[in-house]
Amino acid sequence: LVLPARCEPQPYDRVRQTFSLRLLDSEGRDLWVEVRYKKQEQPVVETLERLARRLAGHPEQRPVFFGSVYREGDRLLLYPIEVFTEWEVQP
Repeated sequence: LVLPARCEPQPYDRVRQTFSLRLLDSEGRDLWVEVRYKKQEQPVVETLERLARRLAGHPEQRPVFFGSVYREGDRLLLYPIEVFTEWEVQP
């Protein structure tokens, strides 16, 4: 589970056909959500695009991501399995 301090939607990469979202922790370290567009990935990309639009209007929102973390080159990436946007912290 990842609860980022900040989420930064990136422009859709039309050349690589990739959706990207940069997640940052409180120290400014990043973890990237990247999903390349393929027919079977369409629902995932559409869900992430809706989330990016929501974050653009409400940057203070902090969704929680559940997924698989992997390394590609010098970057850490997360393939999202689930994104939780409606939750509340209990003391």
